[in-house]
Amino acid sequence: GRRRIAAAVRATATAEARPTVAMPSGMRLSGVSLAAALAMQCAAAGADYAIYWVNVDGQLVVGSHYMKPAAQGKCAAFVKATESFQVPSDGCSGPLSTVYHLGQAICIQDAGSYTHVKRKDLAAEHGVKSICFAPCGGGVLEYGTTTVAWMQTPPDCPVMPKDEIRKAFEDLGASYAMFWALQDGQFSVVADYTSESWAKDLLLNRGDDKTFCSESRGLKIDVGGSEPVAETANLGIEIRVTVAESLTLQRKALAAEFGLKALHLMPVEGGVLECGISDQQLMGLTLQAALKMRCDSAGSCYAIYWTETDGMFSVAGAYVTPERRKALRAKGLTTDFA
Repeated sequence: GRRRIAAAVRATATAEARPTVAMPSGMRLSGVSLAAALAMQCAAAGADYAIYWVNVDGQLVVGSHYMKPAAQGKCAAFVKATESFQVPSDGCSGPLSTVYHLGQAICIQDAGSYTHVKRKDLAAEHGVKSICFAPCGGGVLEYGTTTVAWMQTPPDCPVMPKDEIRKAFEDLGASYAMFWALQDGQFSVVADYTSESWAKDLLLNRGDDKTFCSESRGLKIDVGGSEPVAETANLGIEIRVTVAESLTLQRKALAAEFGLKALHLMPVEGGVLECGISDQQLMGLTLQAALKMRCDSAGSCYAIYWTETDGMFSVAGAYVTPERRKALRAKGLTTDFA
């Protein structure tokens, strides 16, 4: 069975053209959502690395970074050297501060000779050919290539939907996310990310390096069919698919093999974002960290983690901010809502 949820964002996946302009910046990314966004944008753009710049006290600094496993050597040295760089968020003509304020993507075709790139000498030394800068979750996403130089416009690829990626991992507790893009009348996976914890569990339980994402990459889905990916794009609404009950999910047996209970699909600009909820449940320090990050990013005073067992939901963990606990004690209360 499927449970459909009206979405504020309508799909534009039926158009063949792929967007090249990034979405406006918003709430700062963190944790697994940030890791997924960096890895997936690298995959979609064919980039070798990605860096997430954030504003700290008026300076744009490196918040996190990602490199393709195969992109080491000079690329790793360039990213490592970049970690100590700071760029003023105001009063600077460079691409970082420009993108941060204007919210428009910029692509530098020859990073080693571009005057306004503060790290142009580093780029030339370490063989970084082209760099793109795009607004991303309250900061700037930089991604670059050490292989083939790009043109003076961002690569022709979908921009990963940061808000939906955050929803997948932080709200829905997803174990993976994959982006389906339309080309020649068929959807295919152009980027995916499997959470580190689920990947470790799969390796331990299966004894191989296969994941649901790796086994889905070669699949083609017709745009006019009733498969959930196509239906999500055509209807422009979010769809939740219960694996055991679905009649149209092409990967039903594969999903069951990997212990997935449900898939959640969201129409986004350029395609469909799919995420999956597995039998894996958060616990211990990982659960507490996830709840705290959710409170930090949402500005909430508490977070509760509910899990389902035999059709019934119960509380498996909770987090209350120190400020909230202090306010409750001041009122003489020893318990809290969570």
